[in-house]
Amino acid sequence: MDEATLRRLAEGGLLGDAPQPEQGIPPGELTALGEWCIERGESTITASLMVVGSALALVGGLWEDSEQGIPHALAAEIDAVIRRQLPGILGEPDYEAQMYLARHLRDSLRAVVDRWSDWQSWWLHPDPGPG
Repeated sequence: MDEATLRRLAEGGLLGDAPQPEQGIPPGELTALGEWCIERGESTITASLMVVGSALALVGGLWEDSEQGIPHALAAEIDAVIRRQLPGILGEPDYEAQMYLARHLRDSLRAVVDRWSDWQSWWLHPDPGPG
């Protein structure tokens, strides 16, 4: 993992665009990228990278913890948040603004995960409905 992978995520998202799927990164790489961000942030004293790393590791764990995969709508929502917010963090020269944006990304991703907290129970055991 490296900064180029992080930028590829910012530009191409999780799923990548159909014409150029190599631009995005597979969801299974989110945790490793998150760990790289944390380590890089620690070694360069860049707290915003550590915050981004913890956010990516949080959502990356969803794919690792699920044998069935995750609902497409959840993956799309995570992808949209990352694509919308990560480029601003990477392009922001001001340290305080970077931190604010990084915390906002983390909080936004946490809110998505919290909203979908029951997805595994209904995904694995859907309600058969009346009958």
